[in-house]
Amino acid sequence: MTQSDDGTTDGASIEYCEPSFVVKKFPIQISGADFTFQVLKSEGSLLIWVGAEGEGKLVDLSLGIPTNYDQMPAVTSVFGDFTGHGSSNLAKRLSRLLKKPVYMSCNVAFDRLILPALEKNLIELIKSNPDCF
Repeated sequence: MTQSDDGTTDGASIEYCEPSFVVKKFPIQISGADFTFQVLKSEGSLLIWVGAEGEGKLVDLSLGIPTNYDQMPAVTSVFGDFTGHGSSNLAKRLSRLLKKPVYMSCNVAFDRLILPALEKNLIELIKSNPDCF
């Protein structure tokens, strides 16, 4: 590629491509409360955001990554509440299930009933919409 005196370049071209990210939104209801799963799928990983309907907060983020050294994926909290394990546990289990890195952000107050119900709904969504995950 060469540049002429007037500032233009010869031989340069722009090649457009299809976006490699897919974004899906799945509203669900648990115990009368409205929640949303938002999924950002890229070629090699997945980001799943769980939160109350209408809230757009990113309070915490965990990452689960499959390894060649153990059946269970490695997991770490990227930011947020390091004492709560909702996002970390989900990231680890989903990474194992999907066999890819999973970023997980849980932005809801968990109790013993909500977390298992959210996970159950998410697993059902994965099984019924595999192209989104």
